[in-house]
Amino acid sequence: MNGPTVAVVGASSHVGAHVVRILADRGFDVRGGVERDDPRWHLTDVDATFASVEPGRRSSLQQLVRGAPAVIYCGGYDPAVGTAVGQARRKGVAELRAVLEASRSEQVARLVYVSSACTAVEHPGASSAEHQGAEPVDETTRYVPGTVDDPYFETKAAMEAEVYRYVAASMDVVVVLPTLVLGPGDVHLARGRWIRALVRGMLPAVPQGTMVNAVDARDVASSVVSALERGRRGRRYLVGGTNIELSELFEQFGAAAQVPLPDRRIDARRLERVSRCAGRIIDQIAVERAPGGGAQLALQVGAVSADRAVGELQFQPRSLGATVQQTLDWMVRVGYLSWG
Repeated sequence: MNGPTVAVVGASSHVGAHVVRILADRGFDVRGGVERDDPRWHLTDVDATFASVEPGRRSSLQQLVRGAPAVIYCGGYDPAVGTAVGQARRKGVAELRAVLEASRSEQVARLVYVSSACTAVEHPGASSAEHQGAEPVDETTRYVPGTVDDPYFETKAAMEAEVYRYVAASMDVVVVLPTLVLGPGDVHLARGRWIRALVRGMLPAVPQGTMVNAVDARDVASSVVSALERGRRGRRYLVGGTNIELSELFEQFGAAAQVPLPDRRIDARRLERVSRCAGRIIDQIAVERAPGGGAQLALQVGAVSADRAVGELQFQPRSLGATVQQTLDWMVRVGYLSWG
C-alpha cells in the first residue's frame, strides 16, 4: 500500500465496507474503525487494518485518525423506531461531534460525512399523487426540523447542522446524501429484514402510495471516494439511483425471487404511522428494536435529482434490476435467505 492513509469510521456498515474495499483496491492505506460488537467476517479478505472504536469517545477516535490526512464517517447514528426524538438527537450529535473533534485535533485535511437524503426533504410523507409534477428533490432543499415527529429525520437534520458549524469554522467537510440504500453487503439487515419477509411470504400487504429513490451501496461507496478526491468543501451531494413507486420496488423483488406478492395494498404513510406507534410500545416493554432506517421506507424523499453528483463526482448508478438480483443472490450466498 503506497497511497495516503484514510481512516473509515463505520467500516463495518453497508456503505462503509464497500468504501474500505474500494480504497484498498486503489492502494490506499486503510484504517477501519468498527464498534466492538460489529461483524467483521465480510471484511476478512480486505487489505486493511481494523481497530475497535467506541461511538462518542473522542480518545479512541483520535487513535484511529492520527496521522491520516483524510477521514470518512460512514457510521452515523441510526435511531431505533420508538426512540424519543430528543434522546436520539443528543446521541447522534454527540457521536458525530466526537468524530469531528478528533479529526480537528489531529489536523485531518478532509472529512467526508455520509448523511441521509432525508435531510433534503421538505415534505416527508408526500403521496405519489402529490409528487406528480413536482420538481425532484436536490441539494438546494432542506428538511425543516419539527416537520415530522420522527427520530430519524430529526436526528439526521441535527447532525448535518452540526457538520456545518464546523464548516463555518473552516473545517474541510464534504457531505454525501444517499437515498434508500440496497445491494449486497447489508450485514446488519437494515433493509434485508423486509426483503426477507417479502421472499418468505410474511408480508400481509404491499405498501404503496409514495415515491422512493433506491441506490446501490456500491455506487454510494464509489461516490464517497469521489467526494474525498474531488468534492467541493462544504458541498452536499445527493446520491440517488432509480425513482420508483414503492409498490413497484416490492414487485421487482418479488419477480426476481419468483414469489407472489399479497394482493392487499396498504397506504405507505399509514404503515409508517403504525410502525412508529409499534416502536414506542416495544420500547416500553424493553424488547430489542430494529434499526430505524428500515422503517423509513414510507417517508422517503420521492423523486431525486443526482445531477450534481453525476457532474462533479462522476457518479454513475447501475440499474435497479441488477441491484435487486444481486442483493438477493448475496443474501442467499451468505445464508441470510433461502427459498425454493
